[in-house]
This record gives sequence, C-alpha cells and structure tokens, in this order.
Amino acid sequence: MKLKLILPLVLFQLLTSVSGQISSTFSTLENNLIKPYQEYFSSPREHVYIHFNKSSYVPGDNIWFKCYVIDPKTKLLSLITKNLIVELYCPEGKLIEQRILHVNNGVADNAFSLDLESAGGKYTFRAYTNWMKNFGDLKDFTTYLTVLGEQQHEILTGEIDFDVQFLPESGTLLEGLSNKVAIKALDPKDTGVMLYGDIIDDNEKHIKSFELNDMGMGSITLDIVPGTKLKSRINLPDGRTVTYPLPEPAKKGIIAKVDPLSEDRISVSVLTNKETLSEDQMFFLILHNNGQLSQSAIARLGTGRTSRTFRFDKSELDPGINCLTVFNENLEPVAERLFYVSNQKIKGKVHTETNINQDTVTLEINTLNSNEHPVATYLSISVLPGGTISNDFTSSLLADVLLNSGVQGNIENPQYYFEKHNNERLTALDNLLLTQGWRKYDWTEILDPEPIELKYEFEKGYTIKGEVKNWLSGKHDIHSWVSLYSFENQFFDTAETDSLGNFAFTELFLPDSANVFITVVNKRDKGWNREVSSYVLPEYKADSFIDKPERYKRLHFTELDTLSTLPYLHEDVIQLDEVVITVKRPTYFNPDLFSGRGGSIIDEDNYYRHPNIQSLLFRKGVRYTQYSGGYIFDFGKDSQTFNPGIYIDGRQSSPTDLLNLCVQTIYQINVGEGYISVITRHRVGLPNLFADEVTKFNVNQLIVNGYSNPVAYFTPKYKVSPNDPDFIKYATVYWQPDIITDVDGEATVKFTVPPELDSIELRLEGITNDGTIFLENKEIELELSSTYSFPRKQ
Repeated sequence: MKLKLILPLVLFQLLTSVSGQISSTFSTLENNLIKPYQEYFSSPREHVYIHFNKSSYVPGDNIWFKCYVIDPKTKLLSLITKNLIVELYCPEGKLIEQRILHVNNGVADNAFSLDLESAGGKYTFRAYTNWMKNFGDLKDFTTYLTVLGEQQHEILTGEIDFDVQFLPESGTLLEGLSNKVAIKALDPKDTGVMLYGDIIDDNEKHIKSFELNDMGMGSITLDIVPGTKLKSRINLPDGRTVTYPLPEPAKKGIIAKVDPLSEDRISVSVLTNKETLSEDQMFFLILHNNGQLSQSAIARLGTGRTSRTFRFDKSELDPGINCLTVFNENLEPVAERLFYVSNQKIKGKVHTETNINQDTVTLEINTLNSNEHPVATYLSISVLPGGTISNDFTSSLLADVLLNSGVQGNIENPQYYFEKHNNERLTALDNLLLTQGWRKYDWTEILDPEPIELKYEFEKGYTIKGEVKNWLSGKHDIHSWVSLYSFENQFFDTAETDSLGNFAFTELFLPDSANVFITVVNKRDKGWNREVSSYVLPEYKADSFIDKPERYKRLHFTELDTLSTLPYLHEDVIQLDEVVITVKRPTYFNPDLFSGRGGSIIDEDNYYRHPNIQSLLFRKGVRYTQYSGGYIFDFGKDSQTFNPGIYIDGRQSSPTDLLNLCVQTIYQINVGEGYISVITRHRVGLPNLFADEVTKFNVNQLIVNGYSNPVAYFTPKYKVSPNDPDFIKYATVYWQPDIITDVDGEATVKFTVPPELDSIELRLEGITNDGTIFLENKEIELELSSTYSFPRKQ
C-alpha cells in the first residue's frame, strides 16, 4: 500500500510562510519519522497461534496441538523460520517438557502427555522462535491450559476487591473539552465483571450513569469543566457501593479521537484547548499497523484553531488493529489511539458433507474464499462428544490474526468480538482498544537512529560446526574432507575445511536424539593423524521455572481446601517393581551360513589401524570398484561379485549403506564368498567407540537434540464407557492436525465414533497461503445404525 500524505492547499501555504519558525518540514517528516518507522519494521516479525484439540484436559490426557506461525504485517503464514520451540510448565511454574518442532510452510503439530498424577490447575504453554527474541515479543506467545482434577481450591476470605480503571481516550483527560473515557472492571482473577454505576462530582452531584458489558468494559463521554474533580460510584455484586477516583484532569495536552464505526470511512481528529498552545504548532499524524504505514497527515493547531479532522476511506487502511499516533514538532509522540478496521474478505467459508455408516463418519470438506472460489488450505480439526465442556474455546486463529497480533496484554475471550459482525460487537471491540493506551509501540526505540541489533537469526534446521587439526603438529588442517553420517536417518553429506581448518554443515533437518558421525580424511584418503572436534547449533535451554501468570499473583488467600470432583477417565498404568535383568550377549553369525574367513571383533586396536570402512575391508581382503550401475566387489582369487549380499544387523542392505558405515559403530564384521555381514555396536547394546563429544582422532560422534518426532494421533483408552456422563463431558473422539485441501478446496476425513454417542462437536480451523482464514464450529447428530448424508451447502 502506497503511503499517502494528507495536506490541504491552505495548510501548505501556511507552512510555506512560517517555514523558518518550525523545526519540522516535509523532509523532516519523511527522513526522521516515516523512514525510521519503515526501517524498524523492515525485518519481518512472527506470531504464533495454537489450535488445541480441547479447551480443558484431565490427568492422563494428551495435549494435541497445531501451530500456525504468522507474519503479523502481511497476515500470511511465515515461510522462513523452520525451528519452533514449544514448552509446557506445571501450575507451580516448573518446566515439564521442551520440544523443538520442524515448521513446514508455516505449520507444525505435536503433543504433550499428562500423566495420571498430574495436578489440576493452570498450565503454561509457550510457543516461540528465537527470531522473536530480537523484538522482545516472547511474552505475546504464552497461553494457559486448564487441567481439571484433584487440586487445591483457593478460598477467599473477607471482602473481594475489584480493579476498576478509567482510561481517557489517547491517554489524557483534558480540561475544557468533551472527553471519551473507557471503563474496565476486573475481579481478583483479572476476569472482566459486569458492573454499573455513575459519575459524580465533589458535591455528590450525579453527572452520568454507565453500565459495563459481560467483558467488564464500557465507555462514557464527559465534559470536563476546569477545576472540577470527578469520581465514580459503583455498585458491586455483593451489594456494596464503592467509590473510585477518575484520573486528574490535565490543564494542557493533546487528544487523538477516532470514530471507527462508520461502514466506509473513518474520522480522525486532533484536539487541544486554548491553554495548551500560545502560538501555532505543527503536529504529525500517522496511521499504521504492525509495520504497514498507510496514511500520514500534518495538522496546524494554535489559539486560533484547537481541532483538526481528517477522514479516510477504510479501503485504504490495513484490515485489523490500526494505530493513530500524533507527534509534535520535535517528533515526540503526544497521543496514541488504537482502532479496528474490519475485513470480511479475510474469512473463508467451509462447507462440509457428513456421511455416517455404522460407526464411521466421513467428512467431505470444501474450502472457499470470500468470493466462493475453491482454495487449497491448511486445516486442523478437533472432534469431541456432543455436550462436552471441553469445547469452550475463547480464541481462534481469526481472532488472533486480527486482534492478538496488534495489542499487548491479556485479552479475555478475544473470539467474542468476531462471533458476530454488528454494532454491539464493534462497539465492544472499540471499548477494548480504548483500554490499550500506549502499550503497543516503543517510539524511543523505533525512532532511534541506530538500527535495531538482531542477535538471533532465522533458524533453518540445525548447524554442525567444528575444526580439524593435525594432532602430531597441533596445526589446523586445511583442505581436508569431512564426512557427516546419520545411518538411521539415511543422511550423508561432505564438506571441505577452510583455510583455518574449520567446517560447517548447515540446514540439517535431523530428528531428536539423532546419532551423527563425523569423519575426516585428507586428499589422499588418510586420516590417522587428524583430530576433529564439533558442536551443534542452536542450543535450546528452557527456563527451569517461570513466574505464575500475572492474573493469579493478585490473589491472596488464607485457607486451602482440597476437593476432588473429577473421576479419572484413563486406564491406570501398572508400575512394576525395579528389577535387574542379566542378558548374555547374543551371537548374530550363523557359523554354517557365514563360514568364510571368520568374524573380526572391532576394538580400539584395529580401529586405530583402520579408521575407515574401506581400510577395514581391505584388511579383510576385499576391494571394490564403483561405476554408474553400482559396485563390483573383489573378494580375491579372481572372485568378483556385482552388488554382493550385504547384511547389517541381520537385515539385507545395500553396498552404499555398508560403505557409509563408520568403523567406530561396528562391533563385528564377517566376510564370506559373495557376502559381507556387519553387526553394529548399537545392536548388541554397546556404546560406540570414542563416543565423546570430542575424540582424539578422525572420528567424532554427536547426539543431536533435533526435531521432536511427529506424533500420530491415537484414540485414548478410557475406563468409562462412552455413554457415561464423564466421558461425554471430558473425553476426546478424534483429532487431525494436518489436513490439506487440494486446489479444488477438497479433502476427506474419516474417523470412528463410539456407537453410544448421540452427537459430536467439530471445531475446524485453518489458513491458506494467501491469508484467507477458516473457522467452523458444528454439532452433528449421529444415527450410527443407519447411513445418513448431510447435503452440501450451496
């Protein structure tokens, strides 16, 4: 979107006549405000949304989740970062588990497991990338999960205190003007509470009444008479009447007003009073959204004119949360106001056709954009019993993209503002944004001439770095060949050391606990005098403890009551007593089958003499030649075999698998007529030779704490039957996080349902590559004894 500058001709003439008296000009606006803003946001940001399979869990559950990594500026899936860190903390703030997920096309999925002894309470779930740390946004990607069960219930004693705040529009309550004031009321758990009351003056005279909505928010307009002090008289739910003071009115200041409720246009005003300005001054206005700078304007205010209004077409603004910031001549921000620009085109449409046959439900899914055109979409779907209490989601991908990525702090039930598109919800959303104040942007940092220091890079896989030295001379070994192997992952790569003896393997996509071997040889395929050391980047170190959620810090209790109201739904796990098992090392060679030249046990002695598989085979009298069609092995005495029988750990393998083996992993090798058999040390339960992080010679082994392995969904086993009320309330029926509709917008999902259930509830979320977002909540009545089809919507 091209930035527009609004400047009437009369104002331009005024600017020209007084240009020597003001410090800010068009070039100042461009060079000292607009360019620094654009430079600050030139590096892309990332935001994470998590779709959980349930809104609450019980001990023994799996917490299934789908991660969507979004660029808040473009509102598209982020395709850059590949490493996503997810963490789960117990209610006391202790780390339970950290995992690293491989993000592919902006999405990833996995699961955490709760054991049967998990305590009830609020668990903290964090998801972030290291890149986010460059911008201090880690706190934005934390959410809290409820685990039901046996837990300590906190009992409040004495009177309950409510937090009631009065927040003037753009931050200032200014004398002599009509001021809009937002009201926000929270209970001790930081949950919005519906209250009503009135505004009174020092003489207890009634000024105006108000009533807050279910979210505990509302707004009023007050004419502030100079010298008047106002307060609020509020009726609390327990029957008490409490008085709260309003902010002290300022004698001087600037106010930014926004009227966002018009369908097509938005009105923006800058106001002051006569006491503020003794002479004319210029003020700069910008309208922006997460780095998208859409409009700017210059307003001249003074004793002759104390207000200025601009109107903009909403089509020229970025959809979602926008921000109006007003600067004075010294480019100091003096007022700020958040407002919302709706965009109905961002939400797509989901059509589902349901076919039920016996206990199998088949969903035919069709995704369409706002123009009813089919679109390929990444989707995740959760299926729960009809009547569940675990489908009480308060957010969604749609609400998160439009709202959470534009504001800071806790937002109670963000989905509420987008369930319906009417004046009631738009007014409630505007009241929410009135309470946000100055908390989104740090203008000191944005306008700092020094560029932001990016300490963290976009992470694309893992990197293994190291160096090679000649252990005889102690000097760095240059131009040696380094080989990287991971046999179980069928991975092989090579690199050459540089002039300092260093090497690096980048963008490695290896699973967690991957065994990686590094060997080095010189150009003559010798490596006995080489010493290789290596390490893995990045290293992820989770916080062992985190603070409890801020909303729970405000609670002060004097009693604790233990209450158990939730039965255990999952089957008990039997824990065996600890035993010691003695096992005789198995023999894997059949003497009758492998009766050739005997088996060789690989120990430190022959490892030193034969540091690579080629040298070891040569010792066994075997040579090989590679050509375009494969390998020819020479077993001596004119016995040549094309692609001979290769057996690794008893399984038939290829010559390539054999030649990629590292000698330090071999326990025993046997050569016969036309075959080679290898047993690895891993197979017989022995550690690899020289498995330290840094070895003395030309072989190095590393254990890479790589990507968490994908977790396939499995149906939980419950000890209660599906017609039990507890099953209906708390159980899981199905979860699939990786649905992708094709170019025709079509996909099929099939799952089984317990025949005892009368209905199921679906929650489906997703996004396309062009940013169209999908949200569908649906209840399906079941007739599992027959076949029934819900017609496709037209």
